[in-house]
Amino acid sequence: MQHGCRRDVYRLADEAAGFTLLEVVVSLALLALLLSAAFGVFAAGMRSSRSSTEYTRAVIEAERIVKDVQVSGIRPEVRQGVTDQGFRWKAETTLDQSNADDASAQLFHVRVSVAWPSGQTDKQVDLVTLSMAPRSQQPAVENSPTGVSVANGHARMAAIR
Repeated sequence: MQHGCRRDVYRLADEAAGFTLLEVVVSLALLALLLSAAFGVFAAGMRSSRSSTEYTRAVIEAERIVKDVQVSGIRPEVRQGVTDQGFRWKAETTLDQSNADDASAQLFHVRVSVAWPSGQTDKQVDLVTLSMAPRSQQPAVENSPTGVSVANGHARMAAIR
């Protein structure tokens, strides 16, 4: 009887010995598929993060340029240049004709466009604001004990392309 038990033990050991080659290949294929999908999601997240950082830096530069235009004196003109970070910018200041009857102040439209290369295409952010300047004195600044501050800048809107 002991001889028959040995056969049953060997047979059970053979059946539970491990995975077949087909099971291993299918498991590896599924693992490779899942890892490639996860890597794709990770790469897309990195691209999105980089793009968001670029837009944020461009908006900060556009706001700085608007303040520079306001501090240096608002008048109808077009300025352009390149920042230290490589952003190309253009600032257009135009006189708003809707408040021509107001003798105390002039309303100006200030539009700043900031562009930069990103991959195959250029990206651009436009910042538009309205600013008032006294008719007798063009610069839209007021002196205060803490330094120079911009006066009457409002209605700011960013458009992203």
